[in-house]
Amino acid sequence: MPNENLGRRPIGYRPPLGEDVAGLPGWKPVPALSFASVPFCSICTVEIIENGHSEPVGTGWLAGPATVITAGHVIERDDRGNGRRAFAVRFPGESAPITVLDAKVHAQFGNSGPAAFDQFDIAALAIAPTGRPALLISSPGGDIEVEVPGYPNPGGIEPGTLFTHRAQAATHSPRVLLHAVDTARGHSGAPVLQVSGNTLTGTVIALHTQGHAANPDAEAHPRHNVALVLAGALEEFIQAHLAAGFN
Repeated sequence: MPNENLGRRPIGYRPPLGEDVAGLPGWKPVPALSFASVPFCSICTVEIIENGHSEPVGTGWLAGPATVITAGHVIERDDRGNGRRAFAVRFPGESAPITVLDAKVHAQFGNSGPAAFDQFDIAALAIAPTGRPALLISSPGGDIEVEVPGYPNPGGIEPGTLFTHRAQAATHSPRVLLHAVDTARGHSGAPVLQVSGNTLTGTVIALHTQGHAANPDAEAHPRHNVALVLAGALEEFIQAHLAAGFN
C-alpha cells in the first residue's frame, strides 16, 4: 500500500512523468502518449454522480464493447440518495464522462460469510459503445509478474490520474490471486494484467478488490493484496453481461 507520505502532497499535485510517487518505485503516472494504446485506453474511472457533481470511487475496464467491469463494493459501498445512485465512467484523455445506463452486482455479493474479502465482489456497468477495444481475459499461472493500472484517490494527488505499478503475484487458490502491487483507495475494480517477459499485455488475469488487510495468506505472502480470478462464476457473470444496455 502507498506510504503515509502520499497524503502530504499538495491537493492537485500531478507528479512529472517518470517521478516516483511518495518514494514508491514503479508507481508512476501513465504518460498521455499511452492513453490511446492497449491496455490503458480501455481502463476508466468509475464515478458517482450526486447533485450534479461527479466523484471518482473506483477503477473499471472494458470487457466488451459496451461493458465495464469493476468491483461490486464500488457500486454498493453506500446508500447515497436512498439507493438512487447515478454513475459514470471516464476514460484517459477524455474530459467528458460517459453515463452508465445500468449497473449489476453479482447476485451472491455480500453472502460470502465471515471472510475478509467477498469472492463475488464484481459488478458490470452498461455504457454506450465507445469504439475502444475490450481487454482479453485469461487465468493466471503460478507465481508471475503483474501490473495494475488504476485511479487511486488517497488524497494529496489529483483525482482521475491514471497510475500503474508492477510487482510479483502468487496464486493462492483457483479463485484468489495475491499481488504485491502498491494500491490505494480508488484502485478497487482495477484489472490485474499479465506481464510476459518484460512486456505488459492487454490480458486481464484477475480483478483487484481489496488491500493487504484482507489477505487470507499473510504469513506466506505478507503485504499482498487480494484479487479475484475471473473464472467459474465470475467468468459466467461477465459473459452474461456483454450484451449492450443490459436489461
